[in-house]
Amino acid sequence: MASEQEPPSLEERKFALDAEIRRREAALKEVVSNRRGLSAAQATIAGAAIALVSGVAGALITAWSSQNVEAGKSLTLLQIEKLKAEGNLELERTKQTAVESLERKKFETSLILDAIKTTSRAESIRNLKFFVAAGFVSDPERRIINLDDSALPSLNPPSICLKPGEKIVAWSCDQTNGTHVVVNIPATNELNVRTTPNVQGLLTASLPSNATDIVVDQCSAGWCAIQCRNVKGWVSNWYLALRSKASRPVTNFSRTGEGLIVRNGPDQACSAVGFIPPNDDDVVLHYCEGNATDSPTWCLISSSQSSGWVFRRASHAPD
Repeated sequence: MASEQEPPSLEERKFALDAEIRRREAALKEVVSNRRGLSAAQATIAGAAIALVSGVAGALITAWSSQNVEAGKSLTLLQIEKLKAEGNLELERTKQTAVESLERKKFETSLILDAIKTTSRAESIRNLKFFVAAGFVSDPERRIINLDDSALPSLNPPSICLKPGEKIVAWSCDQTNGTHVVVNIPATNELNVRTTPNVQGLLTASLPSNATDIVVDQCSAGWCAIQCRNVKGWVSNWYLALRSKASRPVTNFSRTGEGLIVRNGPDQACSAVGFIPPNDDDVVLHYCEGNATDSPTWCLISSSQSSGWVFRRASHAPD
């Protein structure tokens, strides 16, 4: 079977047409020169006409060829720009999908780690299955749903005690006229002291969560000007209380024993670092801890004897 031939290119067609015009021009000149009765002037005019026709035809071919070339170039450029735009759009979609997937995995990982931060394996599994059921954690292969009690790793609970025997330092401003104490601040945080009575004020110092004997000069719009040793500034009045209002007597405790045990962390396993006498009626409660379901059970206190943690049922916590 004969193979198909490719159509002639523009240059080939132009060359063929030009050759045909020249061939006919030569033939016409030959006829004119051989024909009797045609004057020299008429022959010249005929030759000029042939040359004109040849030039016009060549110009038309050239123009048509140039137009097609430019049109082809424009179409090619448009196609290139389209491909670039489509490629950039697809790249952005891929990047966005990757970012969303990464953020989702980070979120799920944080939930899983929080779910198993408990000493109860059964509770950890319940937490995990709740997150799956709520749609917060994906489980396409049902591995979490099918977990049993022996499948979880053992995690030690976070340490809440100081080193064995280490005491919590009682912290006083040593101001003889200091009548206020720090309250409502977790033991691991501190009270910020600022240059102005608002959160925009610069932070100049901080006081421990068990600070006592603070001098309060004035209070306005929820902020109080205080003095503690060489520190002066403004603090939120939510974290201050008169010592007389924050102090509680020891109750529900046998007065024949050594006194109320003070520990260096909010847990029975933490070291006992001191005692509060049964007759002490000036125990400052700075902060009481608890969890989502129980009332607070441990309180950070200061007394004339020591500072540390006591069990709530052995003392009255602030209302």
